[in-house]
Amino acid sequence: MKYNKKLLTVLSLGFLVLSACGESDKKPDNPKPTPVAPEYFDEVTEFDDVVDMHTPEQKAFVDYKAQGNYENLTKEQLMTLTGQNSGGTLNLSAPKGIEISFTHDEDEDIESYALEVSKDKEFNSGVFKYTAGKTATKITAYNLEIGQKYYYRLSTIDAEGDVIDYSHVRELETANIAPRNLYVDGMTNCRDLGGRTTARGGVIKQNLLFRTAALDDSMSGSIVTAAGKEVLKSLNLKTEIELRGGPTGDGGTEAKSQDKSAYGEGMDINFKFVPFAYENGKNLLFRNIEPVRKVFDVLGDTSNYPVFFHCRIGTDRTGLIALLVNALLGVELQDIFQDYLFSDFGCIGKVPTVGQANEDSIAEYVEELRAFPGEKLHNKVYNFLRTAGIPAQKLDNMINFLTEGEDAETTEVKRVDCQTVDKMTTTLPVTTVDITTNPKSSTRQPAQYVTFNAANQKVTYTFNSDKAFTADLYANLCSKTTSGTLANAFTVKVNGTAIDVETTSFATKALGFDSKIECYIPSKLGSISVNAGANTIEIESKGSTSIKMSQFAFSSMSAPANITVAA
Repeated sequence: MKYNKKLLTVLSLGFLVLSACGESDKKPDNPKPTPVAPEYFDEVTEFDDVVDMHTPEQKAFVDYKAQGNYENLTKEQLMTLTGQNSGGTLNLSAPKGIEISFTHDEDEDIESYALEVSKDKEFNSGVFKYTAGKTATKITAYNLEIGQKYYYRLSTIDAEGDVIDYSHVRELETANIAPRNLYVDGMTNCRDLGGRTTARGGVIKQNLLFRTAALDDSMSGSIVTAAGKEVLKSLNLKTEIELRGGPTGDGGTEAKSQDKSAYGEGMDINFKFVPFAYENGKNLLFRNIEPVRKVFDVLGDTSNYPVFFHCRIGTDRTGLIALLVNALLGVELQDIFQDYLFSDFGCIGKVPTVGQANEDSIAEYVEELRAFPGEKLHNKVYNFLRTAGIPAQKLDNMINFLTEGEDAETTEVKRVDCQTVDKMTTTLPVTTVDITTNPKSSTRQPAQYVTFNAANQKVTYTFNSDKAFTADLYANLCSKTTSGTLANAFTVKVNGTAIDVETTSFATKALGFDSKIECYIPSKLGSISVNAGANTIEIESKGSTSIKMSQFAFSSMSAPANITVAA
């Protein structure tokens, strides 16, 4: 390696300091300060205030929360705020980089410059490194966490890749303003779900859960480059959830691969293919209850993190999962809207709506979720996910693992008990889906279900409860017709006494119904009262319409009863 005279000066100076220390233990009456290595870089950028990594347009959109309500934005206002007057064809989703300018004396040994940024003042761990050529006068840093203090230094590099000299270490602090959107070369619409506060003052941890567009979508132009792959690799991603499923949710040609990540060689990714049915104007939530359950099965296992999930452009299906996660963790509604609509900065080929009935309208999904019992939105979403068949332990794992400080309140919503059909008595055959032998074709099916295809077919659930309680009785039902109502389809008895069955249809209230594919929709059958001790619930069909049922749930229980299946 070649050392220039400036580095030799530093070494000599260090030797003199060490020699002086070894001469005597007696301290002089007027000690001189320890000599500091010379500063070889001149005019290095320093920061007197926190650094915001949002572009001016992104910052204006974030600041809109203090001025108005995202729910009231029109499509035209969204286009103006996000700079997408061309209709969503620009990639404006990348963050503003943190630019470090500098000058340096010319030196024939210098081949390149490097900028190192780390939360560790000694730069021993978690170092972001950015490089530039020998003629550079600035280097731009991307993808730092929000609300964090960092140290940074510059260095000159020789032809062999060795450091010639370093600048002094300086400090910067990033603004604590979500979202933490990411620059991944070649991709659009990438950001960390971490950094947002929860209803009780907690914070979602950064670097654990990311939403992105696809790595290989030619339609939006989101195709990750080699440099982009290095960014993804630096995030230490462990699991990828692929949501692309085409109109019928079987993958079709939309998902480029159903077996492996588009990242390719170089990163060991646990690839999860969970295809969502997608067709313009159709309800994504209630067309995809089983895929939603399977996504949360992955997210509820903390060994899978860090995770990134995506569909094609990272807007609708990806946005729906992000909405459910944010709501579950206790993020305030305006921040949930903000994150969902932030996708408009991406090159997504459209501008999602807010209030119109369409598959990309967040307001419609929030309306659906508000229909579930619970005091606050995070309570309602917890209840919804429980009635959809997601175990409480999975949801609690997510809340505890992804949040720090005061987490989302779960006490009020733990009064939900789900029972699957394998715990019931019935003369109907219980269909068991073997996901181990045919995982791709079974992504839309629950593990077990029964099919009512004639009148007077019955399932019976006998159980013991240590407490009396009242509850709403929900069932996950699948029907390909909207004719008639639940009251016309079933008779429900509790301990031999019939209850009033809801007169709603199988169609969802806000976004309609899709008869082309099987949709398991959590449907409220009615309100029930249960005794302490032994109880029996009977659900009996009235007609011959084919209806599938995978489970039922006691939701919004008046007491946290302990329920056991009777022997």
